[in-house]
Parts: sequence; C-alpha cells; structure tokens
Amino acid sequence: MALLQHLAIDKVQLVGSRARGDPTPFSDWDFEVTTHQFPLVARALPSLTRPLRPLAQQWDRLSRHHTYTLVLEGPEKVDRLFGGSHEKEKPWTVSEKTLPAIDDHLWDWMLWLFSKDAAGRSEVIKVELERLFTHLLEPMGVRQHPVGIDEAMKAYVEARAIKERVHHVRVSRRLEHEVLKAFMQLRRPQQGDPSVNPLGPDLRDPARGPLPRAMGNDRATSSIEIRLAEREDVEVAAEILEDAIAWARHRGFDSWAPGDFTDPEGGGRQRLLQAMEAGGLYLMLVEGQAVGTMSLLPEDPVFWPGSPPIALYLHLFAIRGSQTRRGVGAAALAWAAREVLGRGRRLLRLDCLADNRGIRAYYERAGFEHRGDVEVKGMRFSLYELEVGWAESYDSDEF
Repeated sequence: MALLQHLAIDKVQLVGSRARGDPTPFSDWDFEVTTHQFPLVARALPSLTRPLRPLAQQWDRLSRHHTYTLVLEGPEKVDRLFGGSHEKEKPWTVSEKTLPAIDDHLWDWMLWLFSKDAAGRSEVIKVELERLFTHLLEPMGVRQHPVGIDEAMKAYVEARAIKERVHHVRVSRRLEHEVLKAFMQLRRPQQGDPSVNPLGPDLRDPARGPLPRAMGNDRATSSIEIRLAEREDVEVAAEILEDAIAWARHRGFDSWAPGDFTDPEGGGRQRLLQAMEAGGLYLMLVEGQAVGTMSLLPEDPVFWPGSPPIALYLHLFAIRGSQTRRGVGAAALAWAAREVLGRGRRLLRLDCLADNRGIRAYYERAGFEHRGDVEVKGMRFSLYELEVGWAESYDSDEF
C-alpha cells in the first residue's frame, strides 16, 4: 500500500462497513491511518496518492477528525482517517480559484449520499442536505433547500453554470461523469420511463467518444452564428416561429397554433419570454440575418419530470421557410450537441407532436431515439433524445 512507504506512517487499517462486511455498492473505503508525524504526512499525501490517479482529492472541510478524501474511477470513494480533532471550516466562498475545489467537494458529497440512499438511511440524507445547502449550495447562489439528492444535483449544476460565466472559468466534468454512473446504478431505470437515463448503469463517457459533427453539415456550420437572445429579440424569434408555422401548414404538417407567438397574451409568446429570462433563448444568424430560433434549457418538468441533470432540452426550434434545405437546422443541432457536452451533460432531448411524421422522421435521421409518447393537455407528444457523445455524423440539407 502506497501510504506504508512513508516512514512516518505506522499503521493503515481498513475500518467501517467494508471491514465489517456489510457495505452497500457505494460505501466508502475507510482507512484509519496512524502516524507519529501528522504534519509531515499531510504534506506528502498528494504525492503518496498520485499512483491511484484520483479524480478528486481534498481534506474534508466538515469532518470532526482530519480526513483526506479521494474519488477514484469506478467510482470509488476512499477516505484516509487520521487522529486528532479538526475544526469545521466556514461555508465556501466562491471565486475563480475555489470553484474547482467546490465541484470536487460536491461530487464527493453526492457519492457519499448515494451510499446512504442505498442503505435506506433517509434521516441521514435529510440532515446532510441541510448541511450541503448551508455550506455549499447557498454560497453558490441556490435559494431553496433541496428536498432530495436529485434536486440538490440539479440546483448545483445550474448554479455552477452561472458561476462559470461570472468568473470566466470552466470546471472539468470528468468527476461529475464518473459519479453519475453510480447515480444511474442507484436509480435502476425502468424500461420505457423517460424520467431516468435509459442508458442505465453502463454509461459511456462522452469525453472518450468523438465530438459529434452531430447532424451537421460543414458548410452551414462554418457560416452560422448562434447567440443568446435579449428582450428586444423576442419579437424576432416570434416572427421566425410564425413563418415556420405557415411553411409547415402549407405542406400539411401540424405544428404550433398560428398567432400564438405574436399575440402578447399567447402561450407561445409567454414561453419565449420565459426562455429568454432563463438565459436559454437563442437566435441563429446567417450573414447577420436572423433565420432561426430555439431554446435550450437545463430541465423540462412537463415532459421529462424528475430527470437528473444529464440532459439539455430543446424547444421552440424553428427555421424560416426560405432557409430550409440549406443546412441551417442541421448546423444548429450540431451547436446544441456541443453545448450539451460543454455543460457536462450527455443527452439532448426534445418533444414533438406525435402525429407530425415529417419532423419525427427528421429527428430520427439525425440520430435521435424515440423514448415514448406522453399526453399533455389533451395532445399526444413523442419524446426523443440523442446521446451526443456517441452520435453518428449526419449530413442533411433538409432543414
């Protein structure tokens, strides 16, 4: 064992549930470390643990005793427990320098909570979520206490995206991807349930697969510009959607109700405003002219309720009729797929009218897989998703 190579370490002993023989699949590997020179060993720990290639390693800020935590591939959580009392540290202060360590702390904490969930220790989880909120989530800008592990992860991921933009820093998603493997095993999704990742426990890391040209055509991708829409752009987005509605109806395809986006009181117009206020409404421009629009949101409680933060959700996707068959839509989907990867998620999801065979065929050719149908407000919708890390390339001039 690597620790025993250090002359100041006297003994390393496995303790806890692994030693007792009653662990859950996600239980920590707890090792009690006896040393006669703690400060010396503490300084040497990063180099001593390097052969294990940890995804994260840090001192536990809230433990009563000095505890050095590791997360390894698998994922496996390993804790090195030292004697002596440790004073709990204050809640995190978020900055460019601390954000990566905050991320390590969050996912280490989540993996530990998974073990408690697997053991049915709901009271422990409740207490820990309160501590998580006070120490980490609230400093990140989360306003409401999470009521479950899923909600805590969602809240954190959304807050992290905001802090990354504010501090101009990007946190590696490798640890998150690894920990989410354990989450999927814990949830054990049921066949046909779109609220959980249908890939099940055998998740593949998109970082190891090709970044998809994702339904993209090189010519269109190189010329299209996609930018966030501001309040004054909502009218432009509404006009594009109404143009697309007219184009589809002329060809016999059902879509949104005409006028729903230009009417200030229309439901479509309200959705545009909500997407814009959430920072998820985009315009697609070619040579400076707005030719398409879409919203890309971190959750969809209507069509995909209860899903963990593993997907982005595409809505209000439309291209002006005059711009069809020029690859604009394909390039926009390629951009959306890259956004999914860039935000540390795995899936691009959407819904469409179940009776619209044309748009369903388009998405299926683009590599999206049908995940079932749902009925909302008396209308039937088909749910689709694309695992962007492993999507096959797709060239189309249809949209």
